[in-house]
Amino acid sequence: MADDKIKARGRTVDVDGISVTVTIDPRDDYELAMCSMVIYDRDASQADRSRAVARRNMLVLGDSYQDALDALREAHGGELPVRTVNEFVSKVIREVAEAKN
Repeated sequence: MADDKIKARGRTVDVDGISVTVTIDPRDDYELAMCSMVIYDRDASQADRSRAVARRNMLVLGDSYQDALDALREAHGGELPVRTVNEFVSKVIREVAEAKN
């Protein structure tokens, strides 16, 4: 039942020609906030920050995760640079936040 409510609240956005459905509210999601705390913690190790970034990307993209990565890889000649994925997820977060305003 709870999963149905979350999916019903999902927001589909198009970023760089890739459509993704985000089922969390990036402005009010506990797990995403915890990832952000680690990402911006100067005392966190590089490994911890990297894991937090990967977790953030998975949380934001949800069920669209693999399709989005495949589309990004295709758009970049078979390569999937970390920076490209992180910039894409940041754009997705901004689009969802703007759509909710």
